[in-house]
Amino acid sequence: MAENERSPVRDPGSGARGRPPGGEPTGGHHAVDLRVTTPRWLGGTYLDLRMGRDRRSAKRPHTVPTRVRRMNRLLITFAVQMFAAWLCVLGVAFYWATQTACGGGAAILGDSSVDASGVNTGRTIDRGGRANGALANARLQHPKVDLLKSEIQEFRNLKNQGAVYKDAYDWLMTYGDKAVARTTEYAYSQKGSWASDLTTCRYAYLASGDAKYAEHAKALALYAAQNWVPASGVTATRDATAEFARTYDTLYDYLSSAERSILLDATRTWGMLLYSEIQKNYKLLMGPMTANSIGYLAEAALVMDGEFAEASTWMDFCVNHYTGTIDGYSWPWYSGGDDGGLAQGLYYRVIGWTRAMGVFDKMEKLGYADMHSREAFRNMGESFLYLLPPNAPFYGTFGDGGQSCHLISEAFAQRFEMMWLSSICQDPEYRWWATTKLVEGKAPPSDPLSWRGLQYQYQTLLLGLRETKSPVSASPPSRPNSKLFANSGYASMHTNLANPADDVVLNVRCAPYPYGAVHHAHPDQNSFVFYYHGEPLAINAGHYGGTANISWDGPYMTYYARQTKSKNAILIDDIGQKSGSATATGEILRFEDAADYTYFVGDAVQAYNDNQKGLANAVKRHVAMIHQAGQRPFVVMLDEVDMPSAHKLKWLLHTMKQATVDEAGQSITLRYDTARARVKLLASEALTISQTDQTDPPLDPGNTVAANIARLGESWHLTAETSSAKTSFRIGTVLFPYEAGAEGDVPVIDGYTAPNNRFVFVVGANTITLDLSSMSLSIMTGQTPG
Repeated sequence: MAENERSPVRDPGSGARGRPPGGEPTGGHHAVDLRVTTPRWLGGTYLDLRMGRDRRSAKRPHTVPTRVRRMNRLLITFAVQMFAAWLCVLGVAFYWATQTACGGGAAILGDSSVDASGVNTGRTIDRGGRANGALANARLQHPKVDLLKSEIQEFRNLKNQGAVYKDAYDWLMTYGDKAVARTTEYAYSQKGSWASDLTTCRYAYLASGDAKYAEHAKALALYAAQNWVPASGVTATRDATAEFARTYDTLYDYLSSAERSILLDATRTWGMLLYSEIQKNYKLLMGPMTANSIGYLAEAALVMDGEFAEASTWMDFCVNHYTGTIDGYSWPWYSGGDDGGLAQGLYYRVIGWTRAMGVFDKMEKLGYADMHSREAFRNMGESFLYLLPPNAPFYGTFGDGGQSCHLISEAFAQRFEMMWLSSICQDPEYRWWATTKLVEGKAPPSDPLSWRGLQYQYQTLLLGLRETKSPVSASPPSRPNSKLFANSGYASMHTNLANPADDVVLNVRCAPYPYGAVHHAHPDQNSFVFYYHGEPLAINAGHYGGTANISWDGPYMTYYARQTKSKNAILIDDIGQKSGSATATGEILRFEDAADYTYFVGDAVQAYNDNQKGLANAVKRHVAMIHQAGQRPFVVMLDEVDMPSAHKLKWLLHTMKQATVDEAGQSITLRYDTARARVKLLASEALTISQTDQTDPPLDPGNTVAANIARLGESWHLTAETSSAKTSFRIGTVLFPYEAGAEGDVPVIDGYTAPNNRFVFVVGANTITLDLSSMSLSIMTGQTPG
């Protein structure tokens, strides 16, 4: 076809500037042909760059022979096949090398798993198939949660290492036999008993090697896995998830392939529900059930990491939970940071703490994260040392369960935790606390490792794995007598921390956001508790939940125990702080620990205004422990309340024994066993003082009130009320402790408001002046300041 016979072609993107029909491009340019021809043995192909011509209509100068085209295809196919074969050889070589390195197991890939927050989780595992024989990498061996595989023989040998271990072993077998005699067909509603029997049988098997315990544990787990219907909610799924996984782990070599598959599938099914429920509620102020359940998920994740993809996701999440942050708060964000404070109270401590301790141990040993070296972990025993005198027979501390910390199960749990902490941290002062802690008024066993002072027999054997290598001796604290837990909002003042029998203790709570009155914390900002020689004289009142057979959401718990009126605090016209609010907070304005005194100032105004907007301008409490050498220690306190409108105040005090009230002398005498304290109230007008052992509302109907009181201790409630409404109050208080029979040692006590915004206490020959403007304190002996 001639050039001028070509069909016209319009450039679709050129519009009117396209080539005219049958002509050359505009502008008079000539066509240029550039053809590069390859040798015939390569097929005689060519590169055609024709400028200004329509290449779609160009004639090819020749036709590539068919035989050459076939040869080209053959050569290309051969090259592709050789490349694929080369890749296969490399893959087989890599697999063989990693199989050898892992003892026949799966390949361990590089530690390249880094989550979105930048936390290196230290693991990416391609488990693949499992060959016969032991795996060299502990992450891929079973067991690895109840015990590591490498620890089993040592665990079994402990019964020969001393009488305390033999006693624990014998009783573990006794309780294991009792479990074996019970059913293997627990209903889902009995999962608590089911989990207890499973744990006992697993540890009995690990300690003895006796197949009867493994057989019973297997039957318990398989029945539940095949008959229980998965439910929703963290509490519904967490026990099953963790126990299926741990049984799979501990009995791995005992189970058949089919039985492993059943437990693996059950763990995956229930665990996916648990993980989903946690994710729904995962936030800074997540509920305690959600926070606690992460420990259960972590146990399952440790077992199943590498078994199925979801478990690796769980593991990444749990590692990041413990090592990362939530809204800028790091673990234990739920309890109050690195200083060891426990914002949820000593009954709940760190949510999920008991399980977390075991998880941390295995996370370190398996190389996921080293939680044991973190400051928060190593300080976890500080709250026990300072806030819970080990010789106190009863307690009235902070938060839910504050009056139940002495109960056998709770006290044993705390002893085990402090034994564990002392062993890992090699801290003789933590060990001292555990060895001296009373349990419902009774001394612990002479050997602190004895299971008779712990919750479970196997705990003695678990402690023995560390104790036989690195024993810890107890010694009294050499720490300072007083401590501020700024993150969680506690100030603890002692006169002799190392000798509880001669110690005066006053603890105050004034917590910042997000540790207000949320979850297990109460609306108790600026409230205090007071002990003398280990005996509780001023407590936060309110019995708790199941320990007293009290309904969690019943009227007593809702409208009394979890309200400010059950605390040693202030009410403004019966209005207290807001309950159930993270923003019902306090602010610590000053903490000074000097040679002769320890001084604290906190403002709880936000907690009151959170309940009723604009109620107050300031609700400050000044507290000072005066501890001069050679003199009896005592406490002075000043409540400084300023409001935009006039109100009355109620000053509250709770104790465990009926107090003696001298309204005319504006004083109260507290007592417990041998301990006494004179409480002197100092205000510009006389306060009306009343006392009752009743609460509003009372304990829930139907409770065995007498039995509860016998076990938990009674409570008496004192109120000192102003007679007139004002916009500003200054109420001073002196707490002077002494022993029964030493009433003559109580000095004359007085106090008054002084010029220049000062308040003066006169206690015998001592004059203590608080400068409210500068929040400073001075002590003078033998004279009164001007």
